[in-house]
Amino acid sequence: GDCATTSTVTSPSVAVTKSVDKATVNLGDTITWTLKARNNGSGPTNAVITLTDSLPANVGALQILPVAPVSCGVPAGTTLTCSVPAGLAANAEASVVVKAVANAAGTVANSVVPSGPDNPACATAAACQTTTTVTRPNVTAKKTVDKATVNVGDTITWTLTVNNSGTGASTGSVTLADTLPAGLANVVV
Repeated sequence: GDCATTSTVTSPSVAVTKSVDKATVNLGDTITWTLKARNNGSGPTNAVITLTDSLPANVGALQILPVAPVSCGVPAGTTLTCSVPAGLAANAEASVVVKAVANAAGTVANSVVPSGPDNPACATAAACQTTTTVTRPNVTAKKTVDKATVNVGDTITWTLTVNNSGTGASTGSVTLADTLPAGLANVVV
């Protein structure tokens, strides 16, 4: 009789990445990060994959949006822990989207560290780290006049100047409304 058996050995190979939607934002803008765990192996994962995300301190209005089957706990300080249950199929991906509002100018750094018995890993350190620069526009308007005293019939010139002395571009139009004194004639803009 034939006593030979054939066994197929499969093994998971989990690659973790972290990405950010914008390299530069203005103060008050929303930053969106995406954490992904992809099983590039030949078989399903055998155990839970833990994603430990170091959230930046200089953000607010945090939204944590895990995509099933991922689950995330409530952040402990600036640490968010998410879990991908065992059984992530070969060539399947699990993800978490994290959104926050930049509430301080400067640099927002964020990283994720994967762990678990299936040895999930980042291909490179940079694959699991992001940096976003938060700029702060500072728009001011100034009105000057060319003469402090005038006689009837004299020409007066007002100059309106808009300046941005901040670290970022303004994101919208600057609208100025100037109320001119009564009794003017031949107004040229």
